Amino acid sequence: MLIAISKIKVRSGHLGKVMPLLRDNAHLGTSQKGCLESYLARNVDNNDEILIYTLWQSQQDYEEALEKVKKDPRFTKAALQLLPHLAHEPQIHSYTVVPMN
Repeated sequence: MLIAISKIKVRSGHLGKVMPLLRDNAHLGTSQKGCLESYLARNVDNNDEILIYTLWQSQQDYEEALEKVKKDPRFTKAALQLLPHLAHEPQIHSYTVVPMN
């Protein structure tokens, strides 16, 4: 399994525009093959920081979903609407799940 985390820093005062865009377009990723879970979270100490957490069946599913989503014109439209409200480009990291025992 693979965990992908996107950290998004929103410009001060722009959260009200960003959250609906993220919610309305979440299905573009969560509907992809291999997406097991997805969460949208705000930092409790800094409301202008958002995390998107997704759990994938495999790294291959995640990579295929990324390529498919990048080609979707709905993603392009959402990204263009989102970018002016961000303090900087989102940070995206992926992690392989390691069993605890």
